[in-house]
Amino acid sequence: MKDSGMNGEKYIRIEIDGDGNCMYYTAGHYFMYFLRNLPDEKAKEIALNLFDKLELNSNQQECLLKYIADSRQGRRPFTLNEEKNINAILGDACRRATVKAVFHDFTNDPKSFLATAELTYQAANICTDLAAKMTDVPELFPKQRQEKPDHILENAEINKIPEITERLTTFLEKELQKPEFFEKYKSTLEDEKIQKPDEQESFLSELALKRLLMDYSVQFLMEKSKDEQKSNFELYTDKIGKKGNWGEDTGFNCLIRHISGEVTERGADGRSYCSRAIEFPYAFVNDYTLHGHKGEETHYYQKSYFIHNSGNTHWELFVKFDGKTDCEQAFKNQIWYLRGNKLLDPNPPRYRYYRDKRYPRSNIQFELIMIGLLLGSVAIITAGAVIMAVNITNPAGIVVGALMLTFGLLALCSTINLMYRYKNQLETNQKHEKKPHPGYGFFDFSDHSDWEDIPAELTDSASDQTTTKDVALSEDAKALN
Repeated sequence: MKDSGMNGEKYIRIEIDGDGNCMYYTAGHYFMYFLRNLPDEKAKEIALNLFDKLELNSNQQECLLKYIADSRQGRRPFTLNEEKNINAILGDACRRATVKAVFHDFTNDPKSFLATAELTYQAANICTDLAAKMTDVPELFPKQRQEKPDHILENAEINKIPEITERLTTFLEKELQKPEFFEKYKSTLEDEKIQKPDEQESFLSELALKRLLMDYSVQFLMEKSKDEQKSNFELYTDKIGKKGNWGEDTGFNCLIRHISGEVTERGADGRSYCSRAIEFPYAFVNDYTLHGHKGEETHYYQKSYFIHNSGNTHWELFVKFDGKTDCEQAFKNQIWYLRGNKLLDPNPPRYRYYRDKRYPRSNIQFELIMIGLLLGSVAIITAGAVIMAVNITNPAGIVVGALMLTFGLLALCSTINLMYRYKNQLETNQKHEKKPHPGYGFFDFSDHSDWEDIPAELTDSASDQTTTKDVALSEDAKALN
């Protein structure tokens, strides 16, 4: 590997396929590299526990355990064929487990569920707008829209449900017309004043509204739509369960809590304490920048894995380089460096060698050259035929025309063959769902005979949609329904 002149902690950047499933592929690869880097005496036991949580069958478990052993023994990344099967097995399994985890988190504590908080933030601003048009509103009712808290996503999944804002507005319009809504608000505001006597009234009014709307948000989520005969929460989980639908931080955190076996208990001091059967060492990264909390930087930078969510458009994984289990030459230019709070790529993108080099993107320059060669070949063939026709009695003219005709036909056949191979290359790119990367030449048409079909026993026959019917409801969930 060429010396980049960089220093710092080494991290391996794991390339993740896109196609709308990248969060679940990232989770699957995170689990695989986590298991790969565990000590031998712990790896299999934890792996079987994890695979059971993901409800994998015995063939799938044996397949993944073999990949882990082979990768560890060879001190190499997972091969393209292994990645393909990992995506097929764990991508779907992680999506199903996420739906189940979201159900569990919401039904166990709906007010603490992040999607409820996201909906409450939206509901507070809708209420402020609606109240501005009313006359009988309490004096201390918030007059301005609230700023977005840091933990609320701008494009949260709950907001992507079709017509969710319109339905929420209609729901709140009805509630604000009821006298008890503002009576509840006044009572909540008085409670806040007693608990926080030193705070400003404007702050307390916003806090009281959010506390009140938390109950209404849960009520709205459980309300069934007249047209679809499904609750808004069921529409939310159906969207999460649909293959190709992008995942978000909320779902990832629910998945990790579910797989880790997290249990929260309240101690004698009144605080909540979490215990987990499996501890997953990871942290989120945004725009390749680590955002540690004050006083926690040392703990944060000791993480072995970083989950990078780039603007909620694509997910990827960074794994801390371990000389015992990783061979630097095998990973080549996948190695990045952690310097300060930034993950840095020592190789500019246009010089980077990608393991999925065989998957080119469409190239307009190459296609224009092919069209030019095609037209040139036709022109040479036409000229040769004309020369032969004009010089029908001239042997020398016939020879020249025949040579031009032969050369033109060879050029035409070669161009058509090259265009056909280029077409097949792009189809293979689409078939295997590899995202294109910049800086790759398009004349290297590799053989794809090394690709293997995914064995039928490793795939699930389930549909592309995991719905609420696929999840066994707890008694609390049944009561909410």
